[in-house]
Amino acid sequence: MRHPTPLTLSLLRTLGSSPAPDQGLTLIECLVAIIIITITVLAITPPILLATATRVQSRRTEQANQIAQAEIDRIRSVVERGGYTINDLPGSTGNNNPLVNVAAATTPPSTATPLQSPVDCPGATRYPTATPIPVNSLIRVDVDGDCMPEYMMQVFRNNGPTLPGTPTPPPVAFNVGVRVYAHIPNEPFPTLLTTRASLVAGTTARDRQANNARQPLAALYSTMARNDQNRSLGQICNQLGRGTCNF
Repeated sequence: MRHPTPLTLSLLRTLGSSPAPDQGLTLIECLVAIIIITITVLAITPPILLATATRVQSRRTEQANQIAQAEIDRIRSVVERGGYTINDLPGSTGNNNPLVNVAAATTPPSTATPLQSPVDCPGATRYPTATPIPVNSLIRVDVDGDCMPEYMMQVFRNNGPTLPGTPTPPPVAFNVGVRVYAHIPNEPFPTLLTTRASLVAGTTARDRQANNARQPLAALYSTMARNDQNRSLGQICNQLGRGTCNF
């Protein structure tokens, strides 16, 4: 049996007598680490929340604009196709005043309110309906097909000139307005405003004002004119004995 040399014994004694490595962090080091992590989290959280809120608000505003533009296009298609009646058009304000001055809707939507949805929803009256929706009423709008409205829409028009020939002739040219508001389930019906909400970073409720008043996420106004026998709006107005159609 081979015995260890004196040099080997000396090295073993030296290694055995070396101090043990640290087994962990001290309490002060833990506290410092916690403080640093807390400061870092507090510094990066607001920008993350701000970016998320802005993205959500942008998406809601984009959807509202798409809803309003789709309604404008639908009405324009009805008018340009011809053969329509008063009941095929939005509710009238009863005058020819500028539509931007039309008051916001005051009647809250209910389960009996017409619903615009990409699918057929049981028990819901589908929009558009056979009769015009009153100007001060709202139309529920479902965008994802779950039959639960995410938006509510106000649609209205002014009178505009008409052509003779029927007992109640529809206007051949008129202005139409569409306002789209966010719909929050189980929320008390807010006071609706007419000025469009601005897309400002910082909150998903930027369309809300004092006292829970709500601004429209989209507000579009457009002129409709019937393409009757390839006549322009100016020619139609001339036929009516009017040099211009101020409506």
